Amino acid sequence: MRVAIFTDTFTPEINGVARATARQTDYFKTNSIPYLVIAPDYGRPNSETEENTITISSLRFPLYSECRVALPRTNTIIDRIKDFSPDVIHLSTPFFVGLCGLKLAQKLGIARVASYHTDLPGYLTYYRLGLLKGLAWQYLRWFHNQCQLNICPSGETAGLIKQKGILNTRVCGNGVDTELFNPLRFNQNVRRKLVPDGKIAFLYVGRLAAEKNIDILMQAFAQVSCKYPWAHLVITGGGPILGDLKASAPPGVTFTGYLEGIALAEVYASSDIFVFPSTTETYGLVVLEALASGLPVIAPYEGGLKENLKHDYNGLACKPLDVADLARAMEVLLNNSSLRFRLAQNARPFALQKSWDHVIGELVENYKEVVLAEQKTA
Repeated sequence: MRVAIFTDTFTPEINGVARATARQTDYFKTNSIPYLVIAPDYGRPNSETEENTITISSLRFPLYSECRVALPRTNTIIDRIKDFSPDVIHLSTPFFVGLCGLKLAQKLGIARVASYHTDLPGYLTYYRLGLLKGLAWQYLRWFHNQCQLNICPSGETAGLIKQKGILNTRVCGNGVDTELFNPLRFNQNVRRKLVPDGKIAFLYVGRLAAEKNIDILMQAFAQVSCKYPWAHLVITGGGPILGDLKASAPPGVTFTGYLEGIALAEVYASSDIFVFPSTTETYGLVVLEALASGLPVIAPYEGGLKENLKHDYNGLACKPLDVADLARAMEVLLNNSSLRFRLAQNARPFALQKSWDHVIGELVENYKEVVLAEQKTA
């Protein structure tokens, strides 16, 4: 099995899609599966070797500085793809690089698998582009329905895209590195640096962007911290609204910036409660990382978050976009240490069922199935 991955985001970028793709390539290396990644050039060191990566010149997207716009020319990479001779092309994103991959796969008669990782139509509302939702779904239908298989990370997301007319869908979830994200990563020095003595630490990890609804979290925390001065909030991540958040944050908030690897794992394990207000998740990988780190989770029971948030088992569900209900859930765990302990005790055992090896092994089996079907119709 030889796999070419076309993606508009990859390491060293820090987001759910880039991290999931990096886990795929780690699995391919470990299991001696030849692979090639075609991705934008970020102008920074890449964790992949040049042998396994084709990088394409790119520019920052004006409306969203965390994203890159790459305009690959098919004829500049077709020879490399022919030389590599993939059995399957995985279109990890449906944008510029993904579209190039689709055209190449069709031209060369290669089996196509696409991922639906990101709720692009849902994001448009947060950038005052809601009128374009219909066009976005029209494009996504056109793109995905030219693929033999469309995988998505949760049953909720699969139901949504089926409803919107996308065919050949299958759920193939995300996994978590339970060795990295582990309660044993607790670090007293990290705790002391981020959280004043005696306070209970709420933690948010993720991109700092409008569609993550962090304004809801900030309003809820402001209410909670006024009543309970022992509450503290740690915000880990970066993004286009970081400056605005810092300027308007209530007292008792610490910003760490982007973190990854052990540094990120230590922040998870050194906090007390994970809180995540986003309503646009197709899965919510950070929720699974928090659970693996032994943290109870507070989040809206919405979209892909339903896959891992189990109310009153490993966390508390709150109403979407409801400041008062989010504040109520935060207050409950702030004041009820026995409930907090019980939910935390259930968090890691739940996450242990979601290993990356299992998830990506299942993906490889999907590749094989699609390749075999393509060979039969050739």
